[in-house]
Amino acid sequence: MASRPMSIPITLFAMPKIAYLSGTTILGGGPEHLFQILKNLDGQRWTPLVCTWNDGPYWGRFQSLGIPLFPFTLRKLSPGTFVKLYHLLKHQRPDLIHTHGKGPGLYGRIIGRILGIPVIHTFHGFHYEDIPAWKRWFHLGVEQILTRFTAQHIFVGPGEKKRARILSGLNEKNSTLIPNGIDTDSIQNLKVDKADLLGRVGLSPVADMKIVGTLSRLSPEKGIDLLVEGFSLAAARHPGIKLLIVGGSPPEHRSYFERVGAQTQNIGIKDRVVILGYREDALQFLKCMDVFVLPSLSEGLPLTLLEALASGIPAVASDIAGNRDAVGSSDCARLYSPRSPSEMAEAILETLALDAESKTARIQKGLKRIRDGFTAAQMVQSTFRLYEKTWASNKPRRLPPSSHR
Repeated sequence: MASRPMSIPITLFAMPKIAYLSGTTILGGGPEHLFQILKNLDGQRWTPLVCTWNDGPYWGRFQSLGIPLFPFTLRKLSPGTFVKLYHLLKHQRPDLIHTHGKGPGLYGRIIGRILGIPVIHTFHGFHYEDIPAWKRWFHLGVEQILTRFTAQHIFVGPGEKKRARILSGLNEKNSTLIPNGIDTDSIQNLKVDKADLLGRVGLSPVADMKIVGTLSRLSPEKGIDLLVEGFSLAAARHPGIKLLIVGGSPPEHRSYFERVGAQTQNIGIKDRVVILGYREDALQFLKCMDVFVLPSLSEGLPLTLLEALASGIPAVASDIAGNRDAVGSSDCARLYSPRSPSEMAEAILETLALDAESKTARIQKGLKRIRDGFTAAQMVQSTFRLYEKTWASNKPRRLPPSSHR
């Protein structure tokens, strides 16, 4: 009599869960970075949840992906927030925590340590040189401790990773370089009616008018006051140019926003400057620019500069580490000395004066630069591989499911 085949019980394993902690949903590079990860997250492999604050349009974009959202003000330190977040993560019991930015990184790495959950932390700009000495050493001291609670650190640019060598707890095993990436297809396929769009904000095109612009939040490290000064010098020699600033200011930098507005009045160029604030159609305005300028004093790896290159807009940028990482050694953008409005003005005027052949060559080099190393597909693929590696090496640390489920 033939033996019956052995019955093997089927065990169902829950998909690994990942909790994302982020500080804001205001328009900006950090939320866009997270959105690209979430949009490409394989639902058959990872179950996500997001803890962030409902203060901007990315909240709705995250919602549109069908991902559970939990409102937390993680940019401000609060014992009450810590306790609530601790209980949420204890109940949800994620397999991984991925934190973005300083505040979320502080909360997430301490709670991850307590609960035995491995944490991946992304630095969206590692900056400490320009802050007061006492604050600098406090910040670095806290970070020295947190690095020892962190399974993996992600740096979005090599310059950022190099600056972080000051932290003794970092090494090649727990640090990974994953450059920011952008959705090149969406950007290049975006159609814009330039005359209509600019006309709606009081910039109806006229003969010889050229748009110099930027996409940036208005905060001190972004150097928008320097942009206004540099533009005024260029405008004195090129009467047809206008300045378009697309971006708002977080509450903590409202005084800076007001100072920039007053500056345009004081130096007599208010009628040539338009500050739009936060706009969901920011990329459409980018594609209306004749020259894109990024005057930042510090950057991780600026998404807006990558977006300008992908849009085929000639770019001018301050010669700082993050901007150099974006443009590389190729001649795809014009760099100038940071904090030098006069050099900025020269760079703007030189870029406006490019002949057709030189302009086309610069644009093509920029497009190649993006395709070769800064697409969203490349960024998310590298991030998912890191998830798998970190999860596999930390599986034994996972605690049993919470009895409160």
